[in-house]
Amino acid sequence: MHFKRGLTPLWRSEHETQIGFEPRIARRLTLNDPSEHALVAALTIEHTLPQLRGVLIRAHADPARAEAIVGELADSGVLHISPRATSRTGVPPGAREMLSPAAESRALLRDDDGWPTVAKLIESTVHVVGLGRTGARIAVTLAASGIGHLRLTDSRPVTPRDCGTDYDTHDVGKPRDAVIKARIRTIPGSRVIASGPATEDDATVLVDTDVCDIVRARDLVFHSVPHLSVVLSEISGTVGPWVTPGAGPCLRCLALHRTDEDPAWPGMATQVSVKSAVAARGEDPALAGLIGSYAAAQVVCALTGHRPPCAETTIAFHLPDYTTSAIRWTPHPECGCIAPPADGDVAFDEPVTTTA
Repeated sequence: MHFKRGLTPLWRSEHETQIGFEPRIARRLTLNDPSEHALVAALTIEHTLPQLRGVLIRAHADPARAEAIVGELADSGVLHISPRATSRTGVPPGAREMLSPAAESRALLRDDDGWPTVAKLIESTVHVVGLGRTGARIAVTLAASGIGHLRLTDSRPVTPRDCGTDYDTHDVGKPRDAVIKARIRTIPGSRVIASGPATEDDATVLVDTDVCDIVRARDLVFHSVPHLSVVLSEISGTVGPWVTPGAGPCLRCLALHRTDEDPAWPGMATQVSVKSAVAARGEDPALAGLIGSYAAAQVVCALTGHRPPCAETTIAFHLPDYTTSAIRWTPHPECGCIAPPADGDVAFDEPVTTTA
């Protein structure tokens, strides 16, 4: 047994020690005698209970205190008990060293050693649609975070305006998905798989310029595939909402809310969607990196059983100072993705022509 990796014993007084520094995980331990600090220091490396009794004997302390101290530390969740041989089952051996920091940080918040959470990511499949600077950063970060299977959709050629982060100048002219596939191939534990039915994906990330494609998103709702919208506009980028079909607003709900506020919204959205497809706008490198990493983190959050901050919420990052703003959304009563549509309204499963 030893302290979980990343936790440091800190001296507070002759009769008190603290394990860990961050308040959320730090634990205090009261000692009967200053000499018991020796046992605490010994737990920075692997020791058995008999060895800890020996430490106390050499420190001229009561060896019978070893069980009590270890018991209190174990109950507080700061001790790492020797793992079972199967604790890393499902994690490829070649990826274990790279992913060990993720497991160790998770272990500080859980009763286990963190590896079951990593194994869950290894088993997951995420589809990333749109691979400009931001989408490429999302895909690569997901792979580095342990997502085992990635689908990539964006065969447009790399341009010089994409270079500098996940694309190099020698990638210019090559299909974006092929370049990112080669990049992910160098990351242990992850691989790019061929496109398949949406029902096989655990999550999809839709990266769009100016407006999201709610027709594509509608299909994801039909197939009950959770998805995250990322929209890049002129001087900002928006992450969210994370859509759990049937449990919150969908992207068409957002479009309907915006139309309620501005009746001209559908027409303007259609115009900007067409123009964005014809002349793709470049992506600010720092903003792309910020949004890409944040979006990937939202996916990891959801796939490990937590509620993402952008669930039912859009979080925008703004130039020039990279400040943020958030908007909370509710299901629109006329959408039909959750609530039945009112009489005479268009049901959700009929063709949709507006864009969000």
